[in-house]
Amino acid sequence: MNRLSIKLGLLFLMFILLIEAALFFYLYSGLANTRISEELESLRLRGNSHREVLEKHHDSATLNHVALMESEAETDVVITDKTGKIISSSRPLIQGARKAVEKWKGKSLTYKGEIMQGDWKSKPYIATASPIKKGRQQFGTVYMFKNTNDIHEMIARLQHHFYVAGAVSILFSIVTIFALSKFITAPLIKMKKATEKLSQGDLSVKLGAHSRDELGQLGMSIQSLANELQRLRKERNEFLSSISHELQTPLMYLKGYADVARRPSNTPQEHDKYLAIVEEEAERISQLVKDLFQLAQLDQHTFFIQKQKVELATYLHTICAHFHLASKEGTKIDLIVKKSAESLTITLKDQGIGIPEQDLPYVFDKLYRVEKSRSRKSGGYGLGLSIVKEIVEAHGGEITIISERGKGTTVEIVLREDG
Repeated sequence: MNRLSIKLGLLFLMFILLIEAALFFYLYSGLANTRISEELESLRLRGNSHREVLEKHHDSATLNHVALMESEAETDVVITDKTGKIISSSRPLIQGARKAVEKWKGKSLTYKGEIMQGDWKSKPYIATASPIKKGRQQFGTVYMFKNTNDIHEMIARLQHHFYVAGAVSILFSIVTIFALSKFITAPLIKMKKATEKLSQGDLSVKLGAHSRDELGQLGMSIQSLANELQRLRKERNEFLSSISHELQTPLMYLKGYADVARRPSNTPQEHDKYLAIVEEEAERISQLVKDLFQLAQLDQHTFFIQKQKVELATYLHTICAHFHLASKEGTKIDLIVKKSAESLTITLKDQGIGIPEQDLPYVFDKLYRVEKSRSRKSGGYGLGLSIVKEIVEAHGGEITIISERGKGTTVEIVLREDG
């Protein structure tokens, strides 16, 4: 079991034990007090029952009968006259009962009966008193006594039950809490190990969505991060490989044609031809470096954009004029501009060869080219669309491409009014 599970389990266990202790104490106190109250009430009602019999038949036979009944019971009875003199009692009488009756003599009692001794913890007995009356005149009292040993035994049994229930409850709580804490922390531990692997450069992280709660969302976020890092690593490696290839090719041409240009046997025309190729390749390298520098500025948000008002129709006509001769004969490029209250949409549709479906998600990636051969005839370095996307987004806009193989490509640029 890991340390997090232990800490979490101990924390939960501490709170659960505190709650259980409070609840057990409340329940025990309630049950104990209820049982004591029931014992006292039962004793008072028993005294009232004897009092009612004696009110109807206050003779020696009845007095002896009541005393005899209590001699066989767990309770004791003491019957006094109106002066407080004991006229009958059960045998054997609990120790201290006669002195208590002498002490209570003359006390005012209600007809429903009174609890004379309710302290069961420190006294050897509990006691009640029920006045015997005819009309409004009291001519005697029935005192009932009960040994507190029975009450102590009852409380001891109650405590034993609570101790057993408490022990079982604590054991069950420990097992349940630590099982639950391990269940709860298991995904956290898995995520911790996953982040450790990520920090060490191991991006082969697999975290499934165990649930839809916050832990599940965290796991999905870590998995998304791992996938994104893996994608970025792949892109970085491909980027470095592409840069190496893009630089190596013109550098090879530069070196090769520079060596050829130095041959003494070259005619002036051949010399100029080779130098022109060297110049062309140097220009290609220079343009590649400029594009990379521009892209780096865009990535680091250090590319400064100075916004100004543009006559869009004139601007687009100028661009079209520059690229008019590059259109294939018999085809056309549609340039559509739509303006609404919130945005400006520029749509370009061509009738070219289109982009394969599998390449569409990556056309904005740096140095990504649909033409994998990187032939010099296909032109470009795969940086143009990346730069376009960064510039459009820097203006708060969006760019999307829809293409179908053999049917052409549609590019849509949406610029917000507040962009």
